[in-house]
Amino acid sequence: QNRQIRISHYNGLPANEINALTSLDNTIWAATSKGLIKFSKDIINQPKPPTDIHINKIEINNSPTPLSNKAVNFTSSQNNLKITLDAINYSLRGDLQFKYRLLPDTQWQTTQSPTVSFTNLKPEKYKFDVLLKNDELVGTHPSFSFRINKPWWQKSWVQFIFVGLAILGTYLIVTFFQKNKFRKIKKDKEIQEKIAMLKITALQAQMNPHFIFNTLNTIQSFIYDNRQDLATKTLGNFSKLIRKVFKYSNYKVISLDHEIDFLKTYIDLEKLRFDQYLTVQLTCSDYVQSHSFALSIPPLLVQPIIENAFAHGLLHQDGEKKLNIHFEVIDKFLKCSVIDNGIGIEQSAKFNLETNQKRNISGLQLTEDRIRVFNRAVNTQSEQKSFIITDLERATNGRESGTKVEIFIAIDHGE
Repeated sequence: QNRQIRISHYNGLPANEINALTSLDNTIWAATSKGLIKFSKDIINQPKPPTDIHINKIEINNSPTPLSNKAVNFTSSQNNLKITLDAINYSLRGDLQFKYRLLPDTQWQTTQSPTVSFTNLKPEKYKFDVLLKNDELVGTHPSFSFRINKPWWQKSWVQFIFVGLAILGTYLIVTFFQKNKFRKIKKDKEIQEKIAMLKITALQAQMNPHFIFNTLNTIQSFIYDNRQDLATKTLGNFSKLIRKVFKYSNYKVISLDHEIDFLKTYIDLEKLRFDQYLTVQLTCSDYVQSHSFALSIPPLLVQPIIENAFAHGLLHQDGEKKLNIHFEVIDKFLKCSVIDNGIGIEQSAKFNLETNQKRNISGLQLTEDRIRVFNRAVNTQSEQKSFIITDLERATNGRESGTKVEIFIAIDHGE
């Protein structure tokens, strides 16, 4: 029976290129490209010895690890694997080629090196399979199963905790901002309610009854003295003042130039009560002069201070009477200074005590409250004092008389 067998360099031939082949008795002679060789015909009838493949050594991160038939667990940092193989077949003299794969990757790879390396393996379950590339050689086909565990922060229970903490943190942050928002809304509402209350109180207190009666009496005296033109002019100014009081009281803020225009009308009416010795100066810094239309303040804010200077300082002062009103910007505040050379705070208190008169300080207190509320609404971080009263006689050791009132209004460029 004829049959074919395959003899190659795996069986000991110097080369696979055979130029001539002959047999003599029980010997076969083969002339190859690398020399002449002879071998017995008995090799044809000999069974092919199997080739056994063994895993000789396993290294994890360049450190040897014991071999095991069971699946081995490694940590997430033990992800560099090197496997050293060994194939035993004494009848083969050529180089062996290995086929291997690392499941779950089903693709087979080929190598002549007995060492196979895998680096940066991700957490997964793996199985290493290896066999010889020559399908005719059948022997043992070893495998090695192992698992690379996930790092602790990727484990389900840890991620569950992280998600829970994230949800809790989000809830706390949202709750915190909502509470702050509600507190701010509540605070803004309280400020607005106080502003509304102060506006009503200011409207009631703005026009002092004494001032109204004195002005009307002055107009009446002009009529009795047959000074019709002056009476008509004064009545017109008084009507203009009343209209502005009711108009501006409905506004949250007005421009500084409107406030100054109101003060000029008021001062013109107050001058009628004094003789020719009264001098009033109302001045502004260059910046205020050019920006008075853009600077905003609560309406009718300065008038009670000027009224107090007239009624309790200048009215009882003998000789020359002076009143200076000055507006300027300091830092982020509009500063208004009202300075009179009247009898001063202490002398005014003595005069009121001797004449059994009560000084009406509600207007000044109301003004201070309005400034404080306004400044808080415009600039809540400010620590600037909003209202300062100085007795000049005490401050100058008697060199000067009178009172200085300074107010600081946070700049609000209008709404």
